[in-house]
Amino acid sequence: ETGHACLPKGVDASNPITLFNLFFSANILDRIAYHTNQHAEKLRADALLQDNELRPRGWKLTSPTKLYTYFVISFKSPFRRVWDLSEHIRKRSLKLWHPGKHLCVNEAIARFTGRASEIIIIKIKPTPEGYKVWVLARPVNLLNVNLAEILAFTPTKSVPITLVLAKDAASNHLFALGSHTVWNDNLFNTVPMLKYLRKEGIGCAGTVRTTATRTEERFEDATRAEAQEPEPTVRAHGNKKLTKERFNGDLVRLKTQFSHWLEWGEAYWALSEYKTVLQAAWRDLQVVLFATTIANGTTYVKRRRKRPAEASRNKKPFEKAFGNAPVKLLSIPKMIDAYNHHKSERARRRTWKPLLYLLLDLTLSNIYRMSTYSERAAARSGGHKNFLYQLIEQLFERGKRLSNGSHKRKRLDDVAPGEQSHHIEPVRMWAESKTCIACSENGRTNNATATGRAPLKEISGNKKAS
Repeated sequence: ETGHACLPKGVDASNPITLFNLFFSANILDRIAYHTNQHAEKLRADALLQDNELRPRGWKLTSPTKLYTYFVISFKSPFRRVWDLSEHIRKRSLKLWHPGKHLCVNEAIARFTGRASEIIIIKIKPTPEGYKVWVLARPVNLLNVNLAEILAFTPTKSVPITLVLAKDAASNHLFALGSHTVWNDNLFNTVPMLKYLRKEGIGCAGTVRTTATRTEERFEDATRAEAQEPEPTVRAHGNKKLTKERFNGDLVRLKTQFSHWLEWGEAYWALSEYKTVLQAAWRDLQVVLFATTIANGTTYVKRRRKRPAEASRNKKPFEKAFGNAPVKLLSIPKMIDAYNHHKSERARRRTWKPLLYLLLDLTLSNIYRMSTYSERAAARSGGHKNFLYQLIEQLFERGKRLSNGSHKRKRLDDVAPGEQSHHIEPVRMWAESKTCIACSENGRTNNATATGRAPLKEISGNKKAS
């Protein structure tokens, strides 16, 4: 089951600017312009109070029509209150798009190259440095963004719970319980988290990450030793890890110790302690660990799939093993891939702006999915590119020319005819001349070869020299 757009009546899905205005309405643009002008006035006032010889640069008020042009230039806006805008875009996305059955929880990175304590660096990612953002989405469409925490879970493990069980102002669930299947990234998938969401009426599934190759016995021995430490905090931490239910140790050992002993396509299953979470280990190119609260393990889907070459263990030729069109047993959500493909690649050097750029990039992706340009026939003939081209033209039509903050000082040798000049052509002074335009109009010049001039000759400024 796929989702579908829930656009208001009378909205033309083939008109990009109409869809853009659903998110960046006139009210939002007025607020952006207001906060920009207020910030500029504050900076100018602070500069005037300081004993500084440099005067503040000139400033002309920003208007919503100027913002249309500004969006076209760089697809970014000077809106400082990022979280208010995030809340507005989230509400509009949920109102204008009815999500389908499948949702995904994943991570994204908003590129940022400046200084901030919140940035992370992951060198293997397409965007290696920036802010990490948690998102809940259906394939391609952003539905919710949040950074909250749930008690009894680590900040990372609480992300799916916070996003999936989010409520509106009236305490109603944003996503109906029992109506969606949530696919988690292996960063979040744990047995306690799956049990908690199942208790709340949400079914989840996803792969499980193993970050260490040590056996379960070694982990338990280290945890018991930690639980016997004299320090109360260390002892409490060890007891907490002992009571926490973990992924089945036998399946983990299949991946960490016996991966090369399994045949391709071989699978093993296990249940959690209270038989609420199904756990599996499946031999693909590598052993894949999987946990779910949706399937019961009795249904199998057989698909034709090319087996990896025997010599591919060290070379890791993923593309060669599966060909150009791989067929996976489970569909992979494409929201993060679409975000990385369609976002604007530019450096971000201000603390609050990367999050704003993320919201704007995802808004552009969402309205593209709502438009007729995303239909299969249109997408084959450059649908996304044509959509952006038309949106740029429409933003230019609604915008106006951006004015400079300060006026350029005119040079003395620039062409500057008077309003009632009697010359046939404008007079251009010599490059080295310092004579003003009024002197030129009255025949006065510093050129020694000109007639009517002599060294040390007295000249009246009220009449033309003879």
